[in-house]
Amino acid sequence: MKNGGSLGVAAGVAVAFYLGTDATGTALGTGKTQGALLPGQSEIVELTFPVGGKQPPFSFFVTVDGGNGAAASAVTECHESNNTAALSGARCWSLD
Repeated sequence: MKNGGSLGVAAGVAVAFYLGTDATGTALGTGKTQGALLPGQSEIVELTFPVGGKQPPFSFFVTVDGGNGAAASAVTECHESNNTAALSGARCWSLD
């Protein structure tokens, strides 16, 4: 997670992980930032994905601070529209 804003943010910002291309996918779990982030700082928030017989390639979607939209946000921001990210084509080479 990266703080691209002009103000610092306290620790504990929620990050939700989904299997799929958007937040309607299967919820995999949540994590939280461990430290406060000043402008420009970033922190890795990770979640172990239980493959459990699923076949790659995988698509993942992540929301930060409740996703896009001020109503879902716990952190006051200038830009509420940059709180999601997607990754498609992820592979675990040992599974192929």
